[in-house]
Amino acid sequence: MTRVRIFLIWLGLSFLGLVASVFFFPDNHRFYPDSFGDSHGVIYGDFTSHGDFYWQCKFHGKSPSPWRNWQPSNFTYEELSLEFYTYHSEDEEEFKAVLEPETMTLIRSGNRLPLTVETLQELLTGTSNPGPEGVIPEATTELYSMLQAAGTGTLPRPGHHRRCYEGEYGQWSGSVLHYRGGRAVPHHLALVMAIWCVLGLIVMIVHKPKRAQDKS
Repeated sequence: MTRVRIFLIWLGLSFLGLVASVFFFPDNHRFYPDSFGDSHGVIYGDFTSHGDFYWQCKFHGKSPSPWRNWQPSNFTYEELSLEFYTYHSEDEEEFKAVLEPETMTLIRSGNRLPLTVETLQELLTGTSNPGPEGVIPEATTELYSMLQAAGTGTLPRPGHHRRCYEGEYGQWSGSVLHYRGGRAVPHHLALVMAIWCVLGLIVMIVHKPKRAQDKS
């Protein structure tokens, strides 16, 4: 076997190992922050106010996924999709909107409006006044803080489990699932593959193929 063939086989094994680590073991960066790849954040949230002014807000989003040489500890979201369901004064309403968390701008039916705690409460309960009985300002505040954190990169760090929240006496509840997606290769694995290739090159240089001996 010639030196070139030995090196090509060695190099092929290294490449297969690297490919296997990416496609058969996705989300390695979930365990190894020191890795490179196209990781991104994914979030799903659900907040509900159980007062007389009942409302529910579901939101989800995916952060940009550029190539990174080191994985971040958190993510910033450019856009979140929101679904609202409200019920108060015997009126029901369901609608969808898009939020740009970095500027806290809500886009609904083509209209853009700045989103504050007051406007969010009015959107959910029909009133910006926290005085009426049955309105739970804490629920709106917690929801607003979570939406705002998506634009500042201060959400709860990505993990495998859903985080649950609850107000006093169960007046409101919420849950957030925030995790990493994408694929990445740990730095130490890439280093092992590089060393493997170097060893293959050394073997190619040192190895001397046997010459055919002349028949007597």
